[in-house]
Amino acid sequence: MLFRSMVEGSKWRKLVTFAEALVRMTAQLRRRPDIVHIHFASRASSVRKMLLARMALASGARLIMHHHGGGYRKYWAGLSAQARAATLQTLSRAHCLMVLGESWREFFVSVGVPRERIVVVPNPVVLPAVLPKRLGRSHVRLVFLGLLARNKGVFDLIDALSRLRPECLGRTRLVLAGNGDVRAVRELAERRGLARFVEVRDWLGPAERDALLASADAFVLRSEEHTSELQSPI
Repeated sequence: MLFRSMVEGSKWRKLVTFAEALVRMTAQLRRRPDIVHIHFASRASSVRKMLLARMALASGARLIMHHHGGGYRKYWAGLSAQARAATLQTLSRAHCLMVLGESWREFFVSVGVPRERIVVVPNPVVLPAVLPKRLGRSHVRLVFLGLLARNKGVFDLIDALSRLRPECLGRTRLVLAGNGDVRAVRELAERRGLARFVEVRDWLGPAERDALLASADAFVLRSEEHTSELQSPI
């Protein structure tokens, strides 16, 4: 069974969603599953998922923890010694910790997770059977998909676009799609006078996502992990 423990919205809605997740988790664990697979990131996500993980371990199920989120190093550095110890104990007891790259493997080893329990599983990329033809277009289309937030560089992208020379700007189209600060991103584009050049969409389904990527000249993504290292606005 697949279920989520968080949704976007008010604190009350988030609390209700997590309470429902606890009920569902308890019901599923009573059925004695062989494996429990939990995704986690930093901050509140880590707190919630460590609780669910401890419930799974107590039930006797084999536990897979799947890490996401570039801000976990910063999050870990800000934890109290007690919180670190509790989190490490949970991660170390997991039968497998899945991470998205070698640098994350080394990070979790450095904080005490046994290396033999960590598996690197990079995000997969499915290549299209036929590459779209993009030559001869009147403009260049840049696409961002993901969390529309400041630490993902979305606001910097719009600021960078506003600095282009008029002849370059006229040939550029930026499409931003995802969840997060959608309204704030739209408002910033309007304040910068870029409404003609920036299209902001909500979260897309698989078919819409694939069509948008196929129409793009470039996919633009700035990782949160390296945000502090960048000097350029893109």
